[in-house]
Amino acid sequence: MFTGLVQYRTITARGATHRSAVVHRSTLALDAGEYMPEDEPAIGDPDRVETAPLLASNSFYRALSERPRRRVLYYLLERDECSVDELADVLAGWETTTETMVAPDRRHQHELSLVHSHLPLLSEAGLVAYDSESGEVSLATVPEPAKALVRRAIEAETA
Repeated sequence: MFTGLVQYRTITARGATHRSAVVHRSTLALDAGEYMPEDEPAIGDPDRVETAPLLASNSFYRALSERPRRRVLYYLLERDECSVDELADVLAGWETTTETMVAPDRRHQHELSLVHSHLPLLSEAGLVAYDSESGEVSLATVPEPAKALVRRAIEAETA
């Protein structure tokens, strides 16, 4: 939940009227209880994983922008580590539960997109550790609010 100054403006272009909201960031006040579990280590505690840098980075949200990457993260939240082959199987299987028709070569397409696109991007964002030589993938140290965001995204997908 946030409170702050929201200013609305109306723009007319090419005969169409659009209304947009501008949120003034300097006035935002986040309710920390909504985002941080009560048992999270205190600021300054060496066991604390800093959430602000990850949640404020564009690479984090770019990583979550594609459904296969959200599904990879969700799967790794449950298993911690697996192989690229296993992830390709999971993505292809997941697709068969949500799509009416799935081409037979989708598993191979998932494997290629994992290796060449999704896993490098997730690794660059600091969300997974990916060894391209062995094909092993493991979940990086991800703060609890980021994990909760991934879980909510998947729940919204399947609702």
